[in-house]
Amino acid sequence: RGIYLIDPLTSNEIWRSEIPEWSPPWEGAQVESHTLSVHLSEDLIYVFDDRGSWACLERSDGSHRDQGRLPFRGKTTGVWKGAAGWAITESRNKIHFLSSEFTLLGTRNVPGPVRHAIKFDAEWYWTGWRHDGGPNGVKPRAEHGLWISLIDEQLRVLSNDGQWSHHGSIT
Repeated sequence: RGIYLIDPLTSNEIWRSEIPEWSPPWEGAQVESHTLSVHLSEDLIYVFDDRGSWACLERSDGSHRDQGRLPFRGKTTGVWKGAAGWAITESRNKIHFLSSEFTLLGTRNVPGPVRHAIKFDAEWYWTGWRHDGGPNGVKPRAEHGLWISLIDEQLRVLSNDGQWSHHGSIT
């Protein structure tokens, strides 16, 4: 068990590091946590668990650089990285927007699970269980949004019926 960096051409291990010692979600908590999400940047690797902890590793050698707790109490269910910050969902139907340093910038209630989020023109947009959301609020959608992509300068959503539609349109 651990975190490994593998050479994509040779499949050889470059380095391995221990999984971070996740801090408990509250003092004295005896709960297991699991790695939920891993995000790569040019120099760093960010690792998140499902109980609200994060760790930052050096990409060059796997050494642990920093770690901490997210500034909310719900169970983490999804993590997306933007150019200058994060969108993180929790099990209590909320999406949180955080700075690159994990300072809470805002929180929105959502009607169900979020499947994907993207930062575009300094704003966060997301799609999920029968809804799309963004700076202008939440709009219902007939299908479950799975993925958002910028296509021809417009945000498009791939839904569970295999069709692309405009973000925020009722399909």
